[in-house]
Amino acid sequence: MSEATLLSLPVEIYYLIFDFLDIKDILRSIRRVSKVFYYATNSYNRYHLNMCSLKASNIKFLSHRIIPEQIISLTINKYYDLNQIDLPHSISGIRGSIYDISKFINLRSLTLVDVNDNDTQKLFEHISLCQNMIKLIIQGFLVTTQQISRLKNLLDTNLSIKTLILWQVKLPYNELKHLENLFKFSRVLKSLSFTPELLGNVALFFLSNGLQENHTLTTLNLQMNQIGDVGIAYLANALKINTTIRILNLQKNKIKNEGMISLADVLQNNQTLVELDLRYNFIEDSAIDYLGNALKNNTKLQRLELYGNPNRTMTILGSLIRIKNDPLFATLDLSRCEIDDDKIQSLAVLLRNNTILKYLDLSGNLITNFGAHRLAEALHDNKVLIKLDLKRNIGRDCVAIGAGISIRNDQKLIFLNLSGEEITNDGMKYIANELYNNKTLEVLDLSYNELGDRGIKYLALVLRNNQTLIKLNLFGNSIRDEGIEDLIKNLHFNTTLLTLNIGGNPLNNILHRFKHKSILITPEFAWNDIKTIENEYLIRAFHNNSTNEILKFDHNHIDDNDIKHLSELLRNTNMIILDLSFNQITDQGLKYLVDILRNNRMLNTLDLRYNRIGEQGAEYLYDALQENTTLKRLKFDGNENDFVTLIGISISLRNDKYQKILSISNINLSISKTFQFILKEIQKKSTLVRIDFHGNNLGYRRIEFLTNALQYHKKLKHLSLNNNEIGFQGIRYLTRLIENKKLKTLELNGNYLGDEGIKYLAEVLRNNMTIRTVCLRDNQITEKGIRYLADMISINKILEIIDLRSNDIGYEGITHLIEILKDKNSPPTIYVELKNYSQEIQTRSKVLEIDQIMSGKICFKCNEPGHIARYCNANDFDSDENEICYECHCPKYICDSVPDHKYIPLGFCSLNIHDVSSPPSLNLNVNKGYLTNEQVDVIVVCSSSDGLRESVLRAAGPYVQRAYAQAIRTIPNNEMIVLECSNLPCQRILFLPWIPDQKIIFTEQTIQNFLSTAVKYVLNENYTSVAFPAIGCGQYGCDVDFIARTMINHIKIESYPLNITITICPKFHNIFNAFQNANKIIPIVQMIPDTWLYNNNFNQLRYLVARNTQEWHRIIEEFDKTMCGLYRRINRIEHIRNDRWHKQYLIHRDDFQNRLNMNTERFLYHGCSAMAADSIIKDYFNRSLSGENGTKYGCGVYFSSNANYSHVYSIPNNRGERCMFFARVLIGKSILGNTNMKVCPSDYHTTTDGEHIYVTYHDTQAYGQYLIHYQ
Repeated sequence: MSEATLLSLPVEIYYLIFDFLDIKDILRSIRRVSKVFYYATNSYNRYHLNMCSLKASNIKFLSHRIIPEQIISLTINKYYDLNQIDLPHSISGIRGSIYDISKFINLRSLTLVDVNDNDTQKLFEHISLCQNMIKLIIQGFLVTTQQISRLKNLLDTNLSIKTLILWQVKLPYNELKHLENLFKFSRVLKSLSFTPELLGNVALFFLSNGLQENHTLTTLNLQMNQIGDVGIAYLANALKINTTIRILNLQKNKIKNEGMISLADVLQNNQTLVELDLRYNFIEDSAIDYLGNALKNNTKLQRLELYGNPNRTMTILGSLIRIKNDPLFATLDLSRCEIDDDKIQSLAVLLRNNTILKYLDLSGNLITNFGAHRLAEALHDNKVLIKLDLKRNIGRDCVAIGAGISIRNDQKLIFLNLSGEEITNDGMKYIANELYNNKTLEVLDLSYNELGDRGIKYLALVLRNNQTLIKLNLFGNSIRDEGIEDLIKNLHFNTTLLTLNIGGNPLNNILHRFKHKSILITPEFAWNDIKTIENEYLIRAFHNNSTNEILKFDHNHIDDNDIKHLSELLRNTNMIILDLSFNQITDQGLKYLVDILRNNRMLNTLDLRYNRIGEQGAEYLYDALQENTTLKRLKFDGNENDFVTLIGISISLRNDKYQKILSISNINLSISKTFQFILKEIQKKSTLVRIDFHGNNLGYRRIEFLTNALQYHKKLKHLSLNNNEIGFQGIRYLTRLIENKKLKTLELNGNYLGDEGIKYLAEVLRNNMTIRTVCLRDNQITEKGIRYLADMISINKILEIIDLRSNDIGYEGITHLIEILKDKNSPPTIYVELKNYSQEIQTRSKVLEIDQIMSGKICFKCNEPGHIARYCNANDFDSDENEICYECHCPKYICDSVPDHKYIPLGFCSLNIHDVSSPPSLNLNVNKGYLTNEQVDVIVVCSSSDGLRESVLRAAGPYVQRAYAQAIRTIPNNEMIVLECSNLPCQRILFLPWIPDQKIIFTEQTIQNFLSTAVKYVLNENYTSVAFPAIGCGQYGCDVDFIARTMINHIKIESYPLNITITICPKFHNIFNAFQNANKIIPIVQMIPDTWLYNNNFNQLRYLVARNTQEWHRIIEEFDKTMCGLYRRINRIEHIRNDRWHKQYLIHRDDFQNRLNMNTERFLYHGCSAMAADSIIKDYFNRSLSGENGTKYGCGVYFSSNANYSHVYSIPNNRGERCMFFARVLIGKSILGNTNMKVCPSDYHTTTDGEHIYVTYHDTQAYGQYLIHYQ
C-alpha cells in the first residue's frame, strides 16, 4: 500500500489497528511516522496501561503524551508509588496519590496487584466513583472480614461492575466463612472468577451457601481449586436452587466419579446451565455413562467439555450434547477418539435430523464398513453436511462414503483427491451413485486404489452422461482390459472428459479400445508394462479420434519395432505432445520417428528422456529436422551421453522463436563437436536475454568462439560463466562482449582469473555504463588485483554490487577498498568475509554504513539490514531523549558527525529484539585460508599429518617448536598436546593425533572422537571459538565428500555452543566445495522430530505422515539415495508412536550420551514382512528372533544405512507392497562382528561389517520411528 493511500484511510481504521498494539509501540514508533498518525494517537482513547511492567523513565515518556481520559484499562501494584515521580499535570489523575484514580473517567477495567490491606479502603473509595468500570481484577487478595465488607460495599455502590476476578486469593482457614457474604446479595455482579492458591471443599461450602441466595451471577469460574468430590456435592446443592448460572468452569479440580454423579443428578433437571467445563479431572467411563443418561432429556446444555480425563472416548458425549442442543454448532472434530461402530450409531441417530452441522471429522477411529454404512443411511436425506472425513478407519469403504457425502452436498466442489485411500469396488459403487447427480465436480483423482474391473464398471455408467468432469486419474487401480473396454465404450457418449490417465494398470491390448470416437485430448498410458504396439491397434485407436493432442507412453517397454508402428500415428493426427520417456528406444527407432517428423507440422513437444539413443541417432535427428519449425521442446536427457542432450537443446533453441533463457550446466563443452552444434544455434538466436553456462569446462579458447557468437546480441542482459576455467586469457576475449550496451549482470565465479585477469576486466569496466553486478568469487584475487578493482570503482558510477568472497585479498587489499569506498558518494556494495580480518578492519568498515543508516537501510542500533533506523524498537526506547535528534530522530552523534545528511523516510517496522543473555549457540563456518591465520581461541592440528604439523610449527616460531619437541618425549603419541603461542592470532594450539581406519565405519567413529576430544578441551577451558583442518584429505587421501559429511554432521548434531571454523587451504577447491555443500545440508537427525506429546493410547500406534511436508520430503530424499529406480511409488509413511518403547529408547539414548560424551544416534533401515512389522510396532525389535536371515556379523537385530540392502529382506504382500523401517539406532562404539557373537563385546555397543551394516544387541537400542510402505 502506498503512503498516500495509507494516510488517506479513515481515522477509525487507525483506531482498530491501535487496539492490537502495545501503548509503547504506538507512542514510540507509530506516532512519529507522519502528522496524520501523530494526531490519530493524540485522539485515540482506548489505551491499555500496565504500570507494573514499565520503568520510571518510560512512565515519564508516556506522561507527556496521554491523559487519564484516554485510558480504558489500568494495572497498578503496591510497589509502584507514584508520589516518588515528578509527573507533569497531563497525568494528574494519578499524580500526588496512588489512590486517586477518579479522573480516569473512561476506565473500564482495573487490575490491582498485591495491594496491601491499608491501601484497599482508599482504593475502593475511588473505584466507587468510576461509573464506567465493568471489570475489576484483584490479584493477591487477602480474605478477611474487613476486606469482604469493603468489597461488598464497593459492589453495592458501583453498580457498573459486572465482572469480578479474584486471582491467587489468600484464604486463612478461620476466615473462610466470610466467603458466604461475598456475593450473597449482590445486585449486579454477573461473572465471578475465583482462582486462589487452594480453595478446597470447606471454602466451597460457604461459597455455595452464598450462591443459593444470589440472583444475578451468570458465570462462575472455579478452575484449578482442588475442590474434589465433596466440594462438588456442596456446589450441586447450590445449583438445585440457583436459577441464573449459565456458564460453569470446573476444570482441573480433581473431580472423580462420585463428584460427577452428584453433578449429573442436578443437571438432569437443570434448565439454566448452558456451558459446563470439566476438562482435566479424573472422571472415568462409568461416571460419563451416568452423565449421558442424565442428560438425555436436558435441552439447555449446549457445551460440555470433557477433554483430558482418563479415557478419550468420553469426548464424544460432549459432542453429542452440542449436536443435540446447540443451534449454531457447525463444525465437529472427533478425530482419533476411538469411536467404534456402537458409538457411531449413537451419533447417526442425532445426525439424522440435524440441519446445522456442516463439517464432521471422524478420521483415525475404529469404524468398520458396517458403522460407515449405518452413518450413510442416517445421512441419506441430509443436504447440509458438506464434508465428512472418514480417513484412517478400519473399514475400507469409509473414505468412499465420506467422499460420497461431499459429492452430493457440496455445491462448490470442483476438485476431489481420493488418491491412495484403498477404495475398493464397493466403495466405488457408493461414489458413483452420488456422482450421478453431481453438477460441479471437474477433477477426480482415484489413483492408487483397488477399484478393479467391477469398480470401473460402476464409474463408466456414470461417465456416460456426466457433463462436468474434465480430468480423471485412474492410475494404479488393478484395472484389466475388460474394465477399460467398459470405460471406453461409455466415454463414446461423454462430451466433456479431456484427460484420462489409465497408467499403472496391468493392461495388454489397450490401444484398440480407443476405436470409439470421443473428445479425449490426453489419454495417458504410462507405467502400463506395454511391451508391443501393433499397427492394427493404432489404426483402430486413433483413426476416428482427431481430438487427441497429448499422448503419454512413458515408463513402458516400448522398443524400436513399436516406434515403427507408433510413428504412423503422427502422420495424420493432431498430436501436440508425445511422451516416450523411460523406454528402450535406440538410434534405429529414432530414425523411424524422424522420417515422419520431417513433414509433421503439429507436434510441439517430444520427450525422449532416458532411452538408449546415441550420437548417430541424435545427429540424424538434428539434420532431418532442419526444415521442421514446430517442434519447440525436445527432451533428450539421460540417453547415451551429453552430446545427445545437447542436440535436444540445440533443436529447441532453433525452433522456439520466443526463447529468452538458455541454461546448460555440467555438460563438457570442451569437445569441439559438442560445442559446434550449440554455438551455431546461439549465433542465430538474437532473442536471448539470459545465458547460463555453469561448469561446462569452456576454457579460454571456447570463450573466444562464444564471444564472437554473442557479439551482435543486443538483448542479452545476464551472462553467467561460473566454473569454466576461463583464466586471464579468456577475459581478454570477453572484453568485446562486456561492451554490450544491454548487459547488466556478469558472473565469473571460480574461473582462476587471478590478478592478471582482474586487470583486463577492470580496464573494460572502468567506463562501462550498463553492468551493475559483477560476481568474482573464488578467483585467486590478491591485494594486487584489488588495487586494479579499486581504481576502476573510483571512476565507475554504475556498479552496484561486487562479490569478492573466497579470495585472498589480504589486509592491505581490504584497507585499500575501504579508503576508496569512503571517498565515493554512492559506493557499490562489496561482499567480502569481514570476519577473517581484524577488529580494526571490521570497525572501519562500519563507518561506511552511515549513509545507509540515513537512508533507512540499516538500523544503527541492531545493524540489521531492513530495519529502519528511525523506527526500530531497539534504537531509542530506553535512551535519554537528549541523545536523539528531534529533526530526524537518529542518534545525535550521527547528526553531529554528518551535519548535512538527508533522511529518506521509508516507513516503519517492528523488530524482534533477541535476548543477549541467551546461551551461546553453534556458529559453523567453512573458510578458505590458512589455519595459522585464524583469529580464534584454539586451533586444532592433526599431529599425524606431517605436512600440516610442520607448517604450523614453522609459523608458530622456535619457542613453540622446542616446546613441542619436549612434549612428544614425555607424552604418548595417542594423547593431545596443548601449547601456548604468541606469534599466531590464536591463544592455544592443540595437537591431536588421528589416523583413518581401513573400514569406513570405524573411520567415521575416529573422526567423531577427534572432534569431541578437541571440543571437550575447548569447553572445559571456557574458550568460545576453535578452528579445525579438513583431516584426512591430504596425505591419507580419504574420500573428500565422506570426510566433509562426517565432520559437518557431527558438529551440527552435537550443536556445540561454540564458534567453529573449518579451514581449507585456498588451493584445494574441491575440498572447499565439498565442505560448503555439506554445510548446506541439515542432518536428518535434526530435521525429523524425535518426540511428541504422549497420548497414552495403546490402541493407536500408527499415524500417517502428511504428504508434501518437510518431514515427508526428507524421508523420501534419504530413501532415494540408494533406492531411486528400485521402486515405483511410495504408498504411505507411518509415524510409529509406541510410548512405552519410545520412553525406554530415550533412557538408552541419554545413557549413551553421558557415557560417550557424543550423540551416536543414526537413522538406519530394517526390511521385513508386513506381519513382522506389526509385531515390532506392538513391542520392539526382538533379537530373540535373530537368525532367520543369517548371523554373519552377530546374533542381533540387523540395520543398514543403505535402503537397497534392506530392500532384499522386505518381503512383498499379495498386492506387491513392501515395508521398511526407517529407525533411530544408537550406534555407540562398533567392532567387526562374526557369526559366533551372541552378545556385543565389552566396551562396545554394536557390531558391524565395517561398511554399512550395524547389529544391535538390546531390544530397545533402536526405535522404529517410521514405516515406509512402497511398491
